[in-house]
Amino acid sequence: AGEQEASVVYLPLEPEPVSLLVRLLVSHGRTAEAIADLRERLADSPQPHLQALLGETLLAEGDTGGAREALEAARESAFADGDARYRLSLLRLDLREGRMDEARTEAEETLLVLERHLKLNPDDARAYHLGAGTLVVLGDEERAREYFTRYLDVYEAENAKALVEYQAHSNLLPEIQAEAQ
Repeated sequence: AGEQEASVVYLPLEPEPVSLLVRLLVSHGRTAEAIADLRERLADSPQPHLQALLGETLLAEGDTGGAREALEAARESAFADGDARYRLSLLRLDLREGRMDEARTEAEETLLVLERHLKLNPDDARAYHLGAGTLVVLGDEERAREYFTRYLDVYEAENAKALVEYQAHSNLLPEIQAEAQ
């Protein structure tokens, strides 16, 4: 029983449960709580995935300076190279700050990460949605339509799996589906 209790205690430090918690808080208008939670966790352990998540959350709140600082803190980690959401956060930040050359570079890198992911996970609706948005930024409307079409093709089956990732954004799904159509 002691081993089981220890794993439960440390579970919130893993990226996915923390990410889920933060995304749920943000999607329900509780961004300030999400930011406070992340800052508390980072005070104990400056992990790159938490830095990136803080940057993403601060960006959603409109704090571009704080977002840039947090995202830059995670930039040199191996985590940053393979995380599409991190790349997309940098892309959004560059766009918001008017850094168009950097935004194009981030969009291209984000797309590469997503394409690698989709080779391993060809039915990941979230990746198709993120890819479509990235392609729009790159001005590739035709490929963006292909990604949106694929998103619509796989969405029902993926959503039926009741994956935690989809539940965290359940209130945003109608908006994403409308965008895809």
